[in-house]
Amino acid sequence: MVGAQVVGPGYRCLITGRTIVCAARRGPLLFVALSVAGCGGGGSGAPGTGGTTGTAGATGTAATTGTAGATGTAGATGTAGATAASELVVGAMLPQRSGVDVSDMTAGVELAIADMNAALANVAATQQGAWRKAITFRVETRDALSMEQMAHDVMSQYGALGAKIVVTDTSASSIGANMWNYEEVGAQKTDMIPLVSFAATSAALNDAAATDPDPIRQAALADPGEWFFRTCPVSAPIAAVRAAYAFHRGPTTDGDINGDGVIKIVWIGTNDASAQASITDEQNAFAGYANDPSHGAAPLVTKTVSFDPGADPTTFSYTGVILNALDASDGHPPDLIVNKTLIDVAIPFSKAYEMTGATVQILEDASFRRNEVLADLGAVADGQLGVSSIAYESSPAGAAFAAEQTTEIFWPPLPSQSQGYDATIMALLALVKASQQVDDP
Repeated sequence: MVGAQVVGPGYRCLITGRTIVCAARRGPLLFVALSVAGCGGGGSGAPGTGGTTGTAGATGTAATTGTAGATGTAGATGTAGATAASELVVGAMLPQRSGVDVSDMTAGVELAIADMNAALANVAATQQGAWRKAITFRVETRDALSMEQMAHDVMSQYGALGAKIVVTDTSASSIGANMWNYEEVGAQKTDMIPLVSFAATSAALNDAAATDPDPIRQAALADPGEWFFRTCPVSAPIAAVRAAYAFHRGPTTDGDINGDGVIKIVWIGTNDASAQASITDEQNAFAGYANDPSHGAAPLVTKTVSFDPGADPTTFSYTGVILNALDASDGHPPDLIVNKTLIDVAIPFSKAYEMTGATVQILEDASFRRNEVLADLGAVADGQLGVSSIAYESSPAGAAFAAEQTTEIFWPPLPSQSQGYDATIMALLALVKASQQVDDP
């Protein structure tokens, strides 16, 4: 993969036993992958035109026995007719906001679709009769706004379109989409749609022991039917890196910045289930780190500030949220504030926080590492800190991806783009393989 490669719980490989998947990146390489991926076979186009029948030899004269005429030469075998490509629909839950640059989340997916279709066209033109069933992909993009219910409803649209697979973005979108799958399972239907996410970092997904008051949501989290896959790392490994940073700041390198004997960390986030689960996961990871004597951390005090930003986060007043986060009525002002909001909230919140003149350092979540965030915030982004996955592999494949992606968007690639490319390419390769095993893709 060109994105982060972390092996651990919560990960499944979409295609196993075929190392060519990890080597396929750009159009020419995809062409090689498709040529050797076991997709060859007889063409199913119209039969070629037969050769011209040879002319019979002349009849001998009656006076003597004539010499038999020479056998005519057989005509050349006709060329097999071209196969019309079957168009397969792929769903993609991606942001679509008028007047806003959303390429940070969409560019990797779009590039993968373009690369794959170009590779398929190359194979169809070069292989001719050796391509068993020619296919092409059409992407249908929908914006679920990172909301479970909207993602669930979008899946009904994809079902009606006959989508073969759906690429999802955030944890909330992925949970909602998988809830639709398990409603179909419960109704004993067979039209479930596999999901591949490039930005769902919640550890609650793919957790066989997950519990939820809603049995459908619980099934979507535990995913016993294995309908959900991802190409991004879960939040726990990143949380460990964030904890190591948080607990080694300050004059005594134990996380206590203000010298009150404790390290007080305040998490802020929206009050939706996915955000709260992410906060809980990280708080547990931080507590485990602080309770390990070998780390030499000051005693940990935690606080959570949750809020509903309403329909328009840009007009929401963040004053109360900020005052609550800075509150020291318990005798301990915060040493660090952790921002767990998504970018549509993180941008206006950061602007509002900067205007207060507060000096408590904010540790941003991985989603803050976005080109559109930096472009929007400008100087307000100076001094912001955070931890994220690597943007792309330090390898020839990673370099090839980075060069192509940069040419397309004029920004260096981000983790969301490399992981989006990986998710889409893996999904499409799976469809290419599957399409060659059935009569009608």
